[in-house]
Amino acid sequence: WSVGYFHFLCDTLPRLMALKSKVAGFTLLLPESCHSFHVELLKYFSIQKIEFYNNTQLLFCPNLYIPNVTKPTGNYNKELLLKVKQQFKLNTSQSIGSQKNIYISRKKAARRKLADESEIEKILVSYNFQIICTEDYSMDEKIELFKNCNILISIHGAGLTNMLFMQEHSKVLEIRLPNDNHNLAYFTLASDLNLDYYYMFCEASNNESTEYTIDMERFKKILNEITNT
Repeated sequence: WSVGYFHFLCDTLPRLMALKSKVAGFTLLLPESCHSFHVELLKYFSIQKIEFYNNTQLLFCPNLYIPNVTKPTGNYNKELLLKVKQQFKLNTSQSIGSQKNIYISRKKAARRKLADESEIEKILVSYNFQIICTEDYSMDEKIELFKNCNILISIHGAGLTNMLFMQEHSKVLEIRLPNDNHNLAYFTLASDLNLDYYYMFCEASNNESTEYTIDMERFKKILNEITNT
């Protein structure tokens, strides 16, 4: 699953950190089909050489290193996770700007959207939230944006992974999918990063739904709590 944004940051990069502590001067093998954000992220890790290969190629590697999974996905080797966070911190500006409240919209995503999002956005604007789609930002811009993020809100999805760049004691509100009592990946991530985690469930009109609704009054009540309003 490492092709995905969440899995690359939280599953793959910790494996890279484990490898860097054991082996020096390696060539990193990546498929040609990798996304641009993979390469953007890797520049923060000072990889000297990357070799791109076609999936139909046969590769001869006199010495091949395959680092093990550091934890089952959705759980984290905290030591390595914090090293990944530190690596980004070391390779970006240390200055902290004015704190922002950010809502990540999934309106450009293929699935898992909020049907009543325009009404949600009106509420969020009244609470001084900036509405963004992460697809509109480069990796550098995202890191800069979220390191200055005080409160992050989004429906369950890869955008919440950007809490990795937030300062300790910032706040995260995950709008969770209906009856999803088992997927604790973002709660666990927030816990390991020392962030304050909140959640609420959304609702679906039917079992096949890819668009969800939320209880507006409940949403405003949680906003009042996390913004100390």
